[in-house]
Amino acid sequence: MQRDYLLREIENLSRAIAGAFMKKDLPIVRILDDGVLNEDEFLRYSLRNLLAQGELNRAENLLFDELERNPGKATLETGLWFYGELNQFSDYRLQECRFSREEIAEGLEDLREIINRGALDEGKLD
Repeated sequence: MQRDYLLREIENLSRAIAGAFMKKDLPIVRILDDGVLNEDEFLRYSLRNLLAQGELNRAENLLFDELERNPGKATLETGLWFYGELNQFSDYRLQECRFSREEIAEGLEDLREIINRGALDEGKLD
């Protein structure tokens, strides 16, 4: 019962943040014609690799380090993508990687706080 509640909360938070601030579907990683990833795409690529290796805490740290350095719209979109990916992990896989649904919800709340902190007002999310 608690798991279902957390899943609904995570989905609702993701939708609320994406709908209110992003106004579009989240992009997937794409390689440019010259085979080079831009900075935002490289972040997503790095996070995807860490997720595949089960390094969820390390991936989350990388995400928030980048958000601190570059709190732009693309980085926030990557954060939403990241927590959406984590939310698809089974409870067993999350536990195996020393992560939890509660941490997913907390991470989404942290993303919301970054947005509410005034990043939009400062023009950083254009």
